[in-house]
Amino acid sequence: MNYKLILSFFGLLILFSCKENDFTTDPPDGQTVTAKIGVFSDPHYFDPSLGTTGAAFEEYISRDRKLLAESDAILNSTISELILEDVDIVLIPGDLTKDGELQSHQKFSQHLQLLEATGIKVYVVPGNHDINNPHAMSYQGDNAAPVANISPEEFSQIYSDYGYAEAIAKDPNSLSYVAEPIEGLWLIGMDACIYENNLFEGHPETGGAFKQETYTWIKSKIEEGIANGKTLFGMMHHGLTEHFLGQKLLFTQFVVDDHEIIRSEFAELGLKVVFTGHFHAQDIVKYRSGQDFIFDIETGSSVTWPSPYRIIELNSNGTLNITSKHITQINYDTDGKPFQVYAKDYLENSIPGIISFISEFDLDLTESEIEQLTPIVTDAVIAHFAGDENPSQETLLEIQQLTESTNPIMQFIGTGLNFIWMDLPPADNDIQIDLKTGDVN
Repeated sequence: MNYKLILSFFGLLILFSCKENDFTTDPPDGQTVTAKIGVFSDPHYFDPSLGTTGAAFEEYISRDRKLLAESDAILNSTISELILEDVDIVLIPGDLTKDGELQSHQKFSQHLQLLEATGIKVYVVPGNHDINNPHAMSYQGDNAAPVANISPEEFSQIYSDYGYAEAIAKDPNSLSYVAEPIEGLWLIGMDACIYENNLFEGHPETGGAFKQETYTWIKSKIEEGIANGKTLFGMMHHGLTEHFLGQKLLFTQFVVDDHEIIRSEFAELGLKVVFTGHFHAQDIVKYRSGQDFIFDIETGSSVTWPSPYRIIELNSNGTLNITSKHITQINYDTDGKPFQVYAKDYLENSIPGIISFISEFDLDLTESEIEQLTPIVTDAVIAHFAGDENPSQETLLEIQQLTESTNPIMQFIGTGLNFIWMDLPPADNDIQIDLKTGDVN
């Protein structure tokens, strides 16, 4: 069996389809909120002036599940809602732009100024789409034309106001940094993106790995923060650990390399929480070894249904209250549908085309097998992106039938879908985490 091609099925499916502060409010439980944090991820902002109509753009999005034409309107709504939520801090774990267009980065940075103008502190890290990306394009009619992309140095300049200028420490070997948004809270922005050879190779590298020097630097900052009694939050684009069984096997490029070692050492050093993105799923998973633990809090993409964002309250008693919310309205023609219906329809309608495209990779699937797979794969993707998966008996039976197929490729795909539906604890959307014990409610 050609496992490489089968893994490409799963990998490509995801790849084509990352004011003045007032820190004393009184929540219902009587505990003091020391910081209120908003998180949204993978906005994949695409400046509309680069072209969102015409044959060339339509060809591009025929194999993509992201609401790219709507990204400007979605970003405007996200910013408005975060301002209304009266958050103190906003975290954005990478893939800020569609494909690293200089113009999109500049416009995205200008949008973030609206948050900072109200006193909200904004922090970003790069994603795999953002730097040295030769796929940066504009679309005019039938033609796609290359446009300027950006270097790592330009990234730190464009986003100077969003972490880099106020950093209390910077890694000289990457775009990693440490900032202290409020006294006692350290944010460690961690850059595991691999972008040095993108232009030479002609495509962006989707996977992630820490340079050894960067990894050593990050661990030293965790140790320093713990020694100084700081509360530590990490933020990185790639997953720190698997969010379902077999994720690193099925989707190699979406979990950081050597994740077993990294999660263990981070937890042992005392880092309890890392905010991630990249996979476009709303999912939380906890790794524990003895008394050591760490939570990977992944936030779905704002341009992929259900267009989520998180509101997180850091309380004085050492707990995190996490609430998930969704963009429900945008200033864009949604064909008369509520935005959530429009976005879900878009995702559902894009998956069959992606599956048909992937099936061209010599997977030895018949048309009837592709037809059988399409609704099952669609349901699994939608469920995982929303979080808190709960398969029906009918779904489990359909997956069982795949695993019992005479075609080993169908068997393997069935096993992968079964893993995706097996939601690892804890809950994915609304949860309270005790940072001292790792207990959840």
